[in-house]
Amino acid sequence: MLQLIRDRAQGFVVGVIVLFICLTFALWGIDEYVGAGSAVVVAEVNGDDVELNEFQRMFQRLRQQAQMLYGERFDEAQWTGEEAKLSTLEQVVDERILLELATDSNMRVSDRQVFEQIRNNDQFQDANGNFSQQTYSTLVGYMGFSEVGFEQQMRRDLLLNQLRTGIAGSAFVTAKEARLLQRIRTQKRDIGYGVVPISEFRKDIEPSDEEVQTFFDENPDKYRISEKASLEYVSLSIEKLMKEVAPDEQDLLTYYEANSGNYTQEERRNANHILIQVKKDAPDDEVNAALLRANLLRVQATDSETSFEDLAKENSDDVGSRTEGGETGLFGRGVMAPEFEEAVFSMSVGAVSEPIRTQFGYHIIRLKEIDEGGLQSFDEARQDVEEQFRREQAESIFYEQSEQLADLAYEHPENLEPIADATGLEIKTTELADRNELVLSVPFQVVEAAFSDEVLNERLTSEPLETSDGDIYVVRVQEHQPFRPATLDEVRDDIVAELTNQQARAASTALGEKLLARLEAGEAPTEVLAEHEIEWRELTEQGADSTEVNRAVLRAALKAETPADGEATFIGVEYGVGDYALVKVSNVTYPDAGELISDDVKAVQNTVTRNRVITDWRNFVSANRADADVELYPGNL
Repeated sequence: MLQLIRDRAQGFVVGVIVLFICLTFALWGIDEYVGAGSAVVVAEVNGDDVELNEFQRMFQRLRQQAQMLYGERFDEAQWTGEEAKLSTLEQVVDERILLELATDSNMRVSDRQVFEQIRNNDQFQDANGNFSQQTYSTLVGYMGFSEVGFEQQMRRDLLLNQLRTGIAGSAFVTAKEARLLQRIRTQKRDIGYGVVPISEFRKDIEPSDEEVQTFFDENPDKYRISEKASLEYVSLSIEKLMKEVAPDEQDLLTYYEANSGNYTQEERRNANHILIQVKKDAPDDEVNAALLRANLLRVQATDSETSFEDLAKENSDDVGSRTEGGETGLFGRGVMAPEFEEAVFSMSVGAVSEPIRTQFGYHIIRLKEIDEGGLQSFDEARQDVEEQFRREQAESIFYEQSEQLADLAYEHPENLEPIADATGLEIKTTELADRNELVLSVPFQVVEAAFSDEVLNERLTSEPLETSDGDIYVVRVQEHQPFRPATLDEVRDDIVAELTNQQARAASTALGEKLLARLEAGEAPTEVLAEHEIEWRELTEQGADSTEVNRAVLRAALKAETPADGEATFIGVEYGVGDYALVKVSNVTYPDAGELISDDVKAVQNTVTRNRVITDWRNFVSANRADADVELYPGNL
């Protein structure tokens, strides 16, 4: 959109700007302009920089995924702290390392694989199950990507998935292991326990000023104040302008009649196919072998008792469509390989083709259905007509206001009021926040511009910025706080809380260990704990599904060493915020092999296999991380 504005922009102001740019290049050279900005580096991986914008894209992506996953239960506070930032940075670095490994291992993802992955994604399909370009563009923009950027990210994800698939294929659990694990899972134990609460110690602890000062001095990197800024901005959005367009029925009917070609669906066809893969430049013996196999499969496919879909599932080399019986889905002309398309559009429904050679190999094709298309009625197309009418009207307004916005931004570089007065756009503001917090309020392109030298240090308005979703922003910094170490007064309460917790945890653990020694020596639990007014509970036949015991205590009790018959095992368990549990385990029983339910054993086998895949993957990532040369710069986040 901005390019369109630039192409059509005219007038005295634009002429002066062009002249100024020409003079600047003549006096200082293009290199000075190109090299003027320096990207913020947040990490180095094997000598390559990881820039802040890459981190921000990952942070925004992970945050949106969490928001979609948790819905109303999404906790905004979890995404404003240092922990979330550092975790995201670690993921960015790991992804860089793995992508480098995949590339060095000659793993590749074809354009077709990317296309198929996007086309078959349910999120990008309309109500009829067909790929919708408009839905795709909208959702990709919402995720903070351009279409090209999203496709690049999809290619990276598919490449990493090749690595994951290889790791997953090597993990398995035998039926014997699963039965043994199920016996362990269904064991029952008598459990007794009492809890030494940390709260009893915390209330009496008051760290001294000397302790606070010492902790502050010994942890200079623990407490830092990130660089922060508050922004003011105006924004122009086609989507918002569309909501302000109010067409009547005659407007829509006139638009439909003038643009009937937009509501005429071209003929589309749906086919099943079996691919026998052979390279374009393969030697003759490989080509002939592939053709022979294709002809044999065609004979089977023409047998009325043979399911074409089953043949495709068992024999097709097209991973993208094999699981769906080789089905392509409805497609029009200009989508598939020319030879494939020519064959499909010359066939009748139910017909099976001769082997068709494309750059991918030989295809045996069966035409499944034909959608002849045609002109939709006004009622059928009304929703699309109104959508397009609103969009065109909004785009026209958008262009006019964009041109005006651009001129005003250059004419009034020191404040936004003239822009707001002339365009009617509202000046919006953000709270004082760091970069990662600001991207929750405005697109990351706007944040990057706000922290540029001209906008941040000279306090000028930015040039008009086009974001990935097509909106235009002009931003200005209201207030700026540079990155700096925190003062003791700013973090005193945090330090006091941490020291209090450390000392209270140490005190509860010390008492717990002292009492544990007495229990192990044979003293009665009720008598030992009564001295400190701690309740002791005894529960029989407790298993993994127990709801009567704290989960952390239960897990520790079930993992504790099995005592001999008639005896007991005592253990100490630190859990939660610092409580210390004293636990007694006795009378352990296991079910007989014949009592195990086969479905439960199978479920255990599947669960443990999945867990092994996860563990193997983490170990794989960790091993490659250990071999890489990595430097992190969390202070630049």
